[in-house]
Amino acid sequence: MSRQNLTDRFINSRKPAPAGQRQEYTDAIVPGLALRVTDRGHKSFVLISRYPSNPKNPTRRVLGYVGVIGLDEARQKAREWLELVGKGIDPKAEEARQQLRRRDARSTPLPLSPMSSSIGSLAGLKRAAKRKGLSKASSSNGGGRGQSPISCRRRSQPPFERS
Repeated sequence: MSRQNLTDRFINSRKPAPAGQRQEYTDAIVPGLALRVTDRGHKSFVLISRYPSNPKNPTRRVLGYVGVIGLDEARQKAREWLELVGKGIDPKAEEARQQLRRRDARSTPLPLSPMSSSIGSLAGLKRAAKRKGLSKASSSNGGGRGQSPISCRRRSQPPFERS
């Protein structure tokens, strides 16, 4: 397998591999980076390296698909992955950890002041009670806010059964 200087023009000119095979074109600039072309014409950037999870044999891992990431992005990502592999860190595991951190950061609510949190929690409890039909306004005479006694009665009665 000879190294070639991958360019956008070279990548776009690659034809599908023969049936049942894959072709790989390694990059001359970033060691381990390769363009993989399948028999169906799918093109992807892969990094060939000995990863910490399987240090005995070189393994190919997809960095991204042509069109989704560009050549410059693939080279940058390959350099980052090679740096992680050099430190003994599996790049896929590190990406999974970062995604988990990002998801946790988005789902964590912002801290509120003690006053606003107590008022907010009271309002939340009132809303929950109202939804369950436990608030005084809706259970007394049906005179809940903006509701007529008839609409409250309709909601509290079981649905009409047809025979």
